[in-house]
Amino acid sequence: GEVLTVPASPGAGAPAPQPVAWAAGARARGDVVVKIAAGDAHCAALTASGRLFSLQEQGWGFEEPLFTGASVGQLARVTGEELPEEQAVADVACGASHVLARTTAGRVVGYGSDRWLQLGQGQPGTEVAHRSEPVELLWGGKPKGRCTHIAAGTQFVFCLARDTCAESCL
Repeated sequence: GEVLTVPASPGAGAPAPQPVAWAAGARARGDVVVKIAAGDAHCAALTASGRLFSLQEQGWGFEEPLFTGASVGQLARVTGEELPEEQAVADVACGASHVLARTTAGRVVGYGSDRWLQLGQGQPGTEVAHRSEPVELLWGGKPKGRCTHIAAGTQFVFCLARDTCAESCL
């Protein structure tokens, strides 16, 4: 499928949906988008081949790029040490200013804001405000293990683990 957006235009009536631009060479021909997720001023798109793409809008309070290689207003491929190009993504979710990806192996990685420790990278009382590279989410300082479903809220991350109830990263 094609990713469409409706530009914000307060008081101007309902504008027509517009296709979202792709960064040059970002998507392979025929690799269709099968899932999208959106946060306050960003979105993520997952393709049938398990590739993850993301974009951020300009002027919405992001002090840093949402992720390394981000292209304002264009969908760009998300990769990194914790999310290598050959690792397929099975699910995606967006919080207010962070993105989660569940790999086919059940690992959960995230990038973007970690202000409320929603990515689990800091310690209480310290602030690790931003992760521009995907990092594996930690619960109590350790990786959760195999997750079957993920969800994100403004400041939260939820993982449904294979053998347990849903747990929050916080």
